[in-house]
Amino acid sequence: MQEHILTGQGVSATACDSMWKCVCCGQTTLLDQVLNFMTCPKCGSIIATRDTPHKHQYLKDVCSKNNYRLVIDACAGSGMVQFPTGNLKEGSPLILERMMKNKGRCICIEVDPKTVKLLNSFCKNAEVIHGDCNKILPTLIDGRNPTLVYIDPFGYGVPVIDRNLVLELSKMPNTDLLVHFSWRICREMGYARKYLSSDNETLRKRATSYAESLNIWWGNSDWLDWGSMSKRDYAEKYASPFREDNTVEVTAFGKSVGTSFFLILATKFNIPDYGILKWV
Repeated sequence: MQEHILTGQGVSATACDSMWKCVCCGQTTLLDQVLNFMTCPKCGSIIATRDTPHKHQYLKDVCSKNNYRLVIDACAGSGMVQFPTGNLKEGSPLILERMMKNKGRCICIEVDPKTVKLLNSFCKNAEVIHGDCNKILPTLIDGRNPTLVYIDPFGYGVPVIDRNLVLELSKMPNTDLLVHFSWRICREMGYARKYLSSDNETLRKRATSYAESLNIWWGNSDWLDWGSMSKRDYAEKYASPFREDNTVEVTAFGKSVGTSFFLILATKFNIPDYGILKWV
């Protein structure tokens, strides 16, 4: 098998013909096919990148410094994630499950039925819900308990994470948000703007599909007129409305290979160090 390295921005060109083997089910698949969705096509196991540990460490820091009574992993995945080395390590559901032991509830939401099956096999104490987080989240949050909602989709999620829902949650008392803003969003915005009116039917159809998802992610179609900005500027634009009701921190990750994603923390604490337990 040809050696390859997964990063937040894909793999090297020499790895395109490599084969990838799932640690969970043994399925062997062309690497470039797996990278389309970052999951095993057979069992739904989630594939991690070299930036994943940084994301998980940030999540641990937020949880360890705040007295949450409810944490919700809105795009939970398979519980354990596969790294380029072939190792299985705990993903966000197991991290949150462990950190909330004897402290409160941990709820994990996952939409893919194959992935949910794996998630149930790994999680022993968390509550696992199979379904669309856009529909489930409003039923779980009442604003009374100190709550963290972790929204970590691949790209903008399947189904797409609804911007209107996220804005609604950001206004809820006692509710913090931690949102993953992916470099893929910026890439697909540029692709859609370029090819929406293309004479090439294949390019136009893909651009149209991206545009439909982006309209949900941004809550409107204004992004078509924004022009080219840096990835940070786009992430800041997504985070901007949260500042009305929260202290907001936008943190870049993946700098060693060019920034690959941002984590947006919208917190009801007074300072972005999230060390003061002062709820509204």
